[in-house]
Amino acid sequence: MPSSDDMDDDHLKGLFGREHRAPDYDDAKHREAMDLMDRAMTLHRESLDIFEQAARLEQACADNVASDKHRTRGILCVSAVSLWLAAERWETARAVAEFYLGCGLLSPGFAEELHTLIRPVVLAHEVADE
Repeated sequence: MPSSDDMDDDHLKGLFGREHRAPDYDDAKHREAMDLMDRAMTLHRESLDIFEQAARLEQACADNVASDKHRTRGILCVSAVSLWLAAERWETARAVAEFYLGCGLLSPGFAEELHTLIRPVVLAHEVADE
């Protein structure tokens, strides 16, 4: 295709003017593509709901784990925050992570994992505040 510098007014009119006819395309394939897109969007919304349900359950487990189960608590806390992120509930993930970090009950390794998980959310929030 010629560059825009190489096109004269008649050529542009032929491309974009009234006498230009839309290119032929397979309407059935286009409809199928749009149907697939709609289906994918529906499945995506449903998956976000399922991730949110899983996050709520995992958070409840993390909140109720025995105080002497440090490793289990760390795994569940990281998992809960990961699920909130998978549910695209950014602020909830951030708040839950900050709560767990503020409790002081996580080993340094699990605390670092939570910081790593929520760092993009925190950065996005800082950019939005600027």
